Amino acid sequence: MILAQNHLQTLLLLIVSALCWGLWAAVYRKTHKLRFELFYFDLALGAAIVAVICALTIGSLGFDGFSFMDDLMHASKRQWVFAFGAGVAFNLANMLVMGAISVAGLSVAIPLGVGISSMFGMGITVLLGQFGNPLWKFPGSACLLVAVILVGVAYSLMISARQDKLVKEGKVKTANLPGYGRGMIVSTDAPSATKGLLLSVAAAALMWVMYPLLNFARAGETGLGPYSCVFLFMSGVFLSTFIYNLFFLNLPVEGEPLELIEFFRVRLTDHILGVIAGAILCCALLAELVSEAGPPEAQVGTVMTYGIKQASILVAAVWGIWVWKDFRDAGPRIRALTVVFTGLMALGVLCMILASVTAQK
Repeated sequence: MILAQNHLQTLLLLIVSALCWGLWAAVYRKTHKLRFELFYFDLALGAAIVAVICALTIGSLGFDGFSFMDDLMHASKRQWVFAFGAGVAFNLANMLVMGAISVAGLSVAIPLGVGISSMFGMGITVLLGQFGNPLWKFPGSACLLVAVILVGVAYSLMISARQDKLVKEGKVKTANLPGYGRGMIVSTDAPSATKGLLLSVAAAALMWVMYPLLNFARAGETGLGPYSCVFLFMSGVFLSTFIYNLFFLNLPVEGEPLELIEFFRVRLTDHILGVIAGAILCCALLAELVSEAGPPEAQVGTVMTYGIKQASILVAAVWGIWVWKDFRDAGPRIRALTVVFTGLMALGVLCMILASVTAQK
């Protein structure tokens, strides 16, 4: 199998992984207002197809003579279960992220859903570990944390402003209760920040489960290699999609329940976009695992890896704010918060990279 053999190859793979993690969901907006539940069937299919293709091609090439099937047979069945279970856990988290994207936008769902999970997983390890220059590591971690909090605040303020506007225009019903200056909103169709934030936080909690399972799947002498691990992981994603989506179709995050027959009425171009999104998602995980599976001399360090991974959140947020324009109807103050958020995210990523580079000198 082909693995990263030096620092440059590892860095390139990590950058590719960060870009793919940040952009796979951006494909969703290109569809013709397709519900994410229908989009996700194609996404799971695209991820599974790419996992199989990569396993049978680059996962079976190389000078070591160790193919994908050799790796799969060499690993214990326990590792198989861990990798498959990681895919199942990730898939539910990712579907919640998709639900949060449809409700709150890309620039809110990814930083909260993926950012919180990463910070309370690998981020804590980075902070407590004896690696990286602390003069850059701690300020960088603080910038990343504050940035994620800021985007949640900005989203809440934007929804609150929308509510105030609807109340003034008399388009939502209110009830005069003590403690509510404008009156408590009682209309069920009024905009609310609660759903988007809760979906993102729930996704973060489930996403956090994925990485320990992946680590167990790859640990020890009988651990899985990156290609077999991704194959089993995406098998879990593909198969669990049919179970999870039955729930989301009947109890949707937003909108009316859908019949499964609606999937066959989706435009061909939207089906293709879903498959492309799944392919990008699979490449994101595969590039990450391949970069980590190389020899010790090819590794770039935990802090550098963490910093580049956080760049994926920055990519998604920038795409959501400046391309999708998630905050297009927000006021100047809220837009200023999004600018500060973007700056802090970029500064945090830069500090993490500097923490790694200066520690190595």
